[in-house]
Amino acid sequence: MTLRRTQISLSDDDRRVLDAVSSRTGMSMSLLIRQAIHSTYGHVGQREATRLALASTFGAVENDVSGEELVEGLRSGRRLSSLA
Repeated sequence: MTLRRTQISLSDDDRRVLDAVSSRTGMSMSLLIRQAIHSTYGHVGQREATRLALASTFGAVENDVSGEELVEGLRSGRRLSSLA
């Protein structure tokens, strides 16, 4: 991964939060900011990975079966009967 230096402006409160977390975890401020970006906006290529995962499951369920019918068909009822 190539890193590019970027200057940002933070409020005093934001800076205190990052300083506190950095002190507590030992992670650099830049790593904390990168993690926040990834958790909020995702990673480059994440959309493509999701698309490929969805494409690989295409056709796994017959088109004429609704989601509700599929779930009900998978349920055995054993758990509910054991509670009664």
